[in-house]
Amino acid sequence: MEWHDTTQEGSPFWVNEQQVLLGASVEVGSRPYLHIEDLGMHPEYTNTLGGEYLVQAAAARLVADHNRDRTLDAADGNYPGPFRFWINDDNDDGAIASGSSDIPGVGSGNASDTAINGHCDLEDFFPLWLDIGSVLGLLDSHGFTVSLQYEPGGIGFVYTELAPEQACSYLTNAAAATAALSETVNLIDGFGTGHPLDEAFLSSIQQDGHGVLLVEGRYASDPPLQLNILDPNGEIFCTAEMPLQMSGVEDFYRWINLRPGQQADSRTGEPANNPDLFSNGKNVFFLHGFNVDADASRGWNAEVFKRLYWSGSKAKFWGMTWEGDVGLINALCYQEDVANALLVASNFYAQVSGISGDKIVLAHSLGNMVVSGAIQDYGLSVNKYFMLNAAVASECYDPTAFNDATNGNYMVNEAWEGYSNKTWTAKWSELFSEPDDREKLTWKDRFPNVVSVAYNYHSTGDEIFEIYTNGTPSAFAGGLIPFHVERYAWQKQEMFKGRTVLGVPVLGGTSWAGWGFSGGYTLAQANAASDAQLRTNAVFCHEPSTMFSSNITVQTVNNILAQGIPALSHAAGINEIEGAVQNYDANANKPNGWGRSTAPYFGRWLHSDLKDMSYFYTYELFNQLVSQGGLQ
Repeated sequence: MEWHDTTQEGSPFWVNEQQVLLGASVEVGSRPYLHIEDLGMHPEYTNTLGGEYLVQAAAARLVADHNRDRTLDAADGNYPGPFRFWINDDNDDGAIASGSSDIPGVGSGNASDTAINGHCDLEDFFPLWLDIGSVLGLLDSHGFTVSLQYEPGGIGFVYTELAPEQACSYLTNAAAATAALSETVNLIDGFGTGHPLDEAFLSSIQQDGHGVLLVEGRYASDPPLQLNILDPNGEIFCTAEMPLQMSGVEDFYRWINLRPGQQADSRTGEPANNPDLFSNGKNVFFLHGFNVDADASRGWNAEVFKRLYWSGSKAKFWGMTWEGDVGLINALCYQEDVANALLVASNFYAQVSGISGDKIVLAHSLGNMVVSGAIQDYGLSVNKYFMLNAAVASECYDPTAFNDATNGNYMVNEAWEGYSNKTWTAKWSELFSEPDDREKLTWKDRFPNVVSVAYNYHSTGDEIFEIYTNGTPSAFAGGLIPFHVERYAWQKQEMFKGRTVLGVPVLGGTSWAGWGFSGGYTLAQANAASDAQLRTNAVFCHEPSTMFSSNITVQTVNNILAQGIPALSHAAGINEIEGAVQNYDANANKPNGWGRSTAPYFGRWLHSDLKDMSYFYTYELFNQLVSQGGLQ
């Protein structure tokens, strides 16, 4: 059959044949084109050549968002190899994640049912455009049907009314998300000629040209997804295929395990389902925070990767795991974990420094102590560093945040009311100068080298960093019924340093220095003491004894800082940092309102909401990370 393309795709073609049967199909290149009908029915097209037949270019394509620009168009057809996506094997439910719901492969997984399980589940579906409008226009009156075919039960899909140029709006737009959540997931059985598509959906494609489905992977698989157009006899008239490779999300990124004795578990080679040829050559590292065990870190890494992906990141993602859960009851051992974070900093430096290419680092909560220590103490060079709800004292980066006021200072334990600030543990270092190592026993200006690359993504609604303003909070401030003792946690752990009852640290506190007393002074004597007296006989608790030496090892200094030296500033994760490249208040950037409205927090952006709250509510933060980080 000889074809003559007279103009461009979508224009008529002429077939130089004596007879072409109605419904015959041919291929031009790799795309099917369909014959409309013979010229005998359209005498106006008769020409001097005679015996020719009019056909119309009618492409059938399956289009996914290869380039991650949230639209489906011709640019997505230029990527080599299959479309790659993760299977829906976490356990999301609603708008807010809880417990182990984000950990891949734990439990039955959301793909085990036929529903989209709330806003958190939406990010585990990808849009697929059935570009078959021109085909349907040709076949409308001839009894043709359309079906999708894949491995039995390998994927599911829901119908939408989304246009290709707005195909990803279900992730960010309220109306599109609501519409998607109301749909039932259809399973492709894979047998025969596949799963017939709904007639109303096909009719809408003809009317508006949309034709977008939302697809989820139900188990790891890699056959092509096939669209079949069937003639009135049920025979396959023409097909279109899209190579598809589905696997667990952890096949999409690298992972470094910094936990003691577990370095061998790391995956640092090219990800199994995300070849480096699709990356922009940059590296983005993510480090979780405090009280996150090895399993929970998998959930953090997976969730941050997915959200960066949907915001358009093409950087090579490295999930990091470290021991931020020291102690049998981790939540009560925060100060020990601070000390461990400064110890892990050297390992973080060793692992990251040898990796080639641009380095963009993201850290959450206490993970920022690790990263800041690696930059300051070991000289780690990074291009950009995003501090996410940083559990590090503001004074570490901005010395002017150091508040030594004796009145109205909510970081001072009320047991020290009336004491001159020169007697405080937090100011003891000012009595010494180099080479005496005691001058290092302060959080003030601890990480000056970090500020020039730091982007401070904080939240003024953070409950962990919230400040109690009615004296010194008790361990249970925030509420037992309902249980919200996580409130004011940062302030509590700083104010409980050195506080004991009958020699036992108060709940969440330590027995080192801090706001404890040595017992050697009355209030009047303490305020009258000279600098020389305070150097050798401090007012505060004299534990540990190592802090009273002029020669202290680096790690001992870090241990004393973590467990015995109170900060006199709020956490960087709740306020702006002077000198940072950017300050971004997540609590002021909630484009869809918020998925939480109940007391006591109502619509506040809480400490871990960048992971726990669905992407639908947090996408603007991740858009900013990708844009400011240059991750596109």
